[in-house]
Amino acid sequence: MLVYLRSGCKLFMKCLNLFIPFLFTILSKCSFAGSHKPVPYHDSKITYDTTNTDSIKFKETWNSFADAAIHNDIKRLRELSTNCIYCAYCVIDTEYKDSLFKDFQKRNKKIWYNKFYNELSYIAADIFFKEDYQLIFDSDLIRRIADQSKLNFLNRGNNAMTNIHPCYKNIFKNKFPNIQEVLVTRIDPSPKFEGAQIALDFIMTKDGYKFFSFYTIP
Repeated sequence: MLVYLRSGCKLFMKCLNLFIPFLFTILSKCSFAGSHKPVPYHDSKITYDTTNTDSIKFKETWNSFADAAIHNDIKRLRELSTNCIYCAYCVIDTEYKDSLFKDFQKRNKKIWYNKFYNELSYIAADIFFKEDYQLIFDSDLIRRIADQSKLNFLNRGNNAMTNIHPCYKNIFKNKFPNIQEVLVTRIDPSPKFEGAQIALDFIMTKDGYKFFSFYTIP
């Protein structure tokens, strides 16, 4: 009888030793999946470096900007923006503007490139929200802005603002304002295509973070 009990105990311990690692693996995977579940953009669990004051301030700005975009609140979006938006895409985002720019290229072969990526791409915010905003922030992009899994947040650090465009003058606390970037996946990557993103950049001003730049990747 004692022999059978000892044999049974040994068999039980052997099975237990095999099962524990398996159980631990399952629990770990469950925990990992739960901790990486996408959360709404306004959820308090959204990942930011909460030890960084700039990150906390930007979280508040982004939540307000995203909410305003979702509800098409142009007035609030304008309040959350600088006086001009850097947007090279806006120079050619309609057939009419594209034809005007092509004509400009032909007449200014030596200077068009620098003009395009400098003064021409600084769009007055009032014009941006009147003429360009709806072309960029269409229903598909709005859905993606509301989907946390389509967003990536980058802190681009403190950047020296040299050769400041007149529309940005006197809005910064110092010469090295912090820039935060939100990358929105515009087209999901696939085996045959790398995908596409749009970048929304926010810069620290005397009045907090403001939206000031838009560009596409690629």
